[in-house]
Amino acid sequence: MLGAMAEQRATVDPRRLPRGRHGLLPGAVVENQRQRLIHAVPPVVHEKGFIAMTVEDLAGRAGVSRKTFYENFHDKRDCFLASYRQHARELAAVVESASAVGNDWAERTRSALAALLRFLAARPDVADMGVVELMAAGPEALAERDRLVASFAALLGDEALEAAPVRVPRLMLETIAGAIWQLIYAAVLTGHAEELEQLLPTFMYMVLVPMHGPEGAASRAQLVPALE
Repeated sequence: MLGAMAEQRATVDPRRLPRGRHGLLPGAVVENQRQRLIHAVPPVVHEKGFIAMTVEDLAGRAGVSRKTFYENFHDKRDCFLASYRQHARELAAVVESASAVGNDWAERTRSALAALLRFLAARPDVADMGVVELMAAGPEALAERDRLVASFAALLGDEALEAAPVRVPRLMLETIAGAIWQLIYAAVLTGHAEELEQLLPTFMYMVLVPMHGPEGAASRAQLVPALE
């Protein structure tokens, strides 16, 4: 029974249900409503911001009643965090898949960062929700932000430290991850989320410079023509 419910939940389409009989079990209807609310968060918070966003805004965008909203979520913050976490899992899956592509850690890191930026650039509303508006959603949301920055450091990982021609302290990875987050934040905050992919050479330079120095990093990051 649990397996059947999980399979049904996985195939729920977050669009509005058709009028009249639709043949879905009650559990699938509930999950459909929940998913519609989750998918309503990015466009609503992108338009209004977390502080101004209301339960009525989310329910109206999702096409459900206020009563249905409170059957699924405690308040708007609860719904916001559920949406953030679901989209973060989608992003993590994309980045993890990309991080397996490449002949060495630098190529794999480039592939992973490219996937990260491509995902956010394609969904500026999700980028705004997960990078900028997350900061306004309270302590629990800030803890999510800290976990995100930590995941950037983990993206570089032990392989980068082991491959470095000079000793690089682990703290450097956390510093680079924080700088990456800040540059993404600045781009999204100023309405340039769709241009995020242009930051890839800069990010790779930041990753490589502790190991290869300014000139070597600039060449490997493709900020300048390859050194002869």
